[in-house]
Amino acid sequence: MKRLGIFGAATLLGAGALAVACASVLGVDDAILDPSGTDAAADVTQVDAATPPPPPPDGGGGPDVVVVVDAGVDCPNEKADDVHGIFVSPGGVATSNCGSKLQPCTTLGLGITRAKAVPGITTIYVDSGSYAETVSLAGVSGLLIQGGWDDVGGVWRRQCTATRTQSAKVVGQGGVGVRAVGMTGLATLDTLSIEVSLAGGAPSQSLYGVFASGATAWVKLVDVGIAVGNAGAGGAGGAGAAGGAGASCVGTGGAPGTIGGSGGPGGAGSFTSAGYTAPGGDPGNGGTDGKGTAGGTAAAVACMTTCALADGGAACDQATTSTKGTNGSGGCGGGSGAGGAGGAPGGSAIGVYVWDGQVNLVRGAAATGNAGAGGAGGGGGGGGAGTAGAVGTDGAACPTVCTFDAVGPTCTPGTSVTPKGGAAGAVGGKGGNGGSGGGAAGGFSYAVFTNSNAIVTVDTTALAHGTPGAGGGGAPAGKSGDTGTVQ
Repeated sequence: MKRLGIFGAATLLGAGALAVACASVLGVDDAILDPSGTDAAADVTQVDAATPPPPPPDGGGGPDVVVVVDAGVDCPNEKADDVHGIFVSPGGVATSNCGSKLQPCTTLGLGITRAKAVPGITTIYVDSGSYAETVSLAGVSGLLIQGGWDDVGGVWRRQCTATRTQSAKVVGQGGVGVRAVGMTGLATLDTLSIEVSLAGGAPSQSLYGVFASGATAWVKLVDVGIAVGNAGAGGAGGAGAAGGAGASCVGTGGAPGTIGGSGGPGGAGSFTSAGYTAPGGDPGNGGTDGKGTAGGTAAAVACMTTCALADGGAACDQATTSTKGTNGSGGCGGGSGAGGAGGAPGGSAIGVYVWDGQVNLVRGAAATGNAGAGGAGGGGGGGGAGTAGAVGTDGAACPTVCTFDAVGPTCTPGTSVTPKGGAAGAVGGKGGNGGSGGGAAGGFSYAVFTNSNAIVTVDTTALAHGTPGAGGGGAPAGKSGDTGTVQ
């Protein structure tokens, strides 16, 4: 027996149980469980592949590792059971009474609905072809869903080739291939392939080949190949809006606005019964407006209102009034730039996700693509420029003196003077730039990921994973591995 090295298994598996294959296909020596960076012993139990996995540990101690005996590959002369079977084919019918050999259901979902409705159904036989759906196992108990069959004009024939696992393909929709939630007993998937990829490059989307959540979830995968593509990358945050020019005429002194603080990076992603979630980066703070400037004050002029002879022609009677133009307007400060938006997190790529449930993998494969990178935060908007004030309006022209002439005698107003408006205020201060948004965390890539209460057995099943997602703008990167558990 060879041993499979598992990096960080104590932190990856917690108190859960992971079954590691008798892995001649993996070509590594000796199973080593390393919970804290140093080799540590673990309980090892041999079980037959047909034996259900042991119950979850009830607390205490380290994680169990179950080494499962390879059951081998078998291809008997199998016949479809008309009495206890429902039949599914892409060329079938979508009716309420579908499911016979001659009128198979068009989808696995419809076949499962019929199997739950018809007493005594134990098997769903799946014809070669592609099934674009998320297969829900809600309410399922004691049901075998088996591919590797050919519907030849109503005659169902079992394939006996090494490639029959590829003949019936579930193409998961919405990021999930098989959803095992709300089950009431064991469901066995046999001789199928499950493929999940991004729908239109959806940003931040996580992908799951098999998603099993809840204490009643129990799925056995026999000769099932799971291929999960690259998860969605997080989008970059949008840039903050620029401040307007001369947007704030409040205050004096013309000081520039202050720059807004940057948003903090988003934290690492986490796992729950609902799957993987991660926060986005924090938005940046907006800057402050620039200060305005004071306009000039208009100078007063004593305008002559009366210039007439008095004292029997010996002098002039004079009267004046103070007149001036309008004051100049102050300059306005530039408006503040808005903070940039935070980046969005990267999605995770998980082949088999098990939360509190049980999954047994026999003679299959689970491979995941790369996790999505977290998005960078958006840049802050630039502060607006300050603007100068306007010159005040001049007053009406008026004489300022009254001249007496004894010859005559006469009193004559002098030359008119125009009262000037106040000077324009200087250019206001520039608005402060907005702060940049924070980046977001990268996603995870694991062939098998569980919480501490889950049970997973792996019998002669090849596991492979992609790269973790890089964090954007200082946010943490994700993690990756063949197997992992909630930390």
